[in-house]
Amino acid sequence: MQHLSTQTVLHQLAHQAGLEVRQIKHFDPNVCTSHTNPERPWEVVEEHTGDLFSQSISFDCGGHKINVRCNREYLSIEVQSELDVDVCSINRRDRLGWKLVKPTLPEWFPFPLFSQTAALTSRQRLMLHSPELSQLITMLGFEHHESLHFYRNGLVAYIRPSSVESTLAIVDGRFRGTHGQSDRPRLL
Repeated sequence: MQHLSTQTVLHQLAHQAGLEVRQIKHFDPNVCTSHTNPERPWEVVEEHTGDLFSQSISFDCGGHKINVRCNREYLSIEVQSELDVDVCSINRRDRLGWKLVKPTLPEWFPFPLFSQTAALTSRQRLMLHSPELSQLITMLGFEHHESLHFYRNGLVAYIRPSSVESTLAIVDGRFRGTHGQSDRPRLL
């Protein structure tokens, strides 16, 4: 699959929404490989140029705060919302060191699931069997290094975008039903 530049996608999203792109220096241990300086632990030492998230847009949408950040490889899309799910990540172990869940997953679900416990909870089972999650993952064309992370206070997706439309899938409400709320964020 052909990927677009993460900066190109972020700038197109900002243009469509009439937002200004901010310059940032954000370290996200879920995807960044940089480390801190042992002598100055408050400073992050960038291993490779472009590892840290360098640009972002933020907006409120449908009562939710949305943050979209980019580095050289990923768009990080964070949707802040109270979610009625047990924390887990799909396709990548979370920085908190969650365990691989081993039980039977839905037939359509080809990705590893990580959680605080090795057993699938009833809330995770409901989420995994939701058609909305299936549609979201199918539409994203989820690849090896991409991931979704569900927390009680929101959802974070790390994607390598193939289009602006695939990126909008995260923020325009196609994940509705995975979090048990009827309202959903919309960008446009």
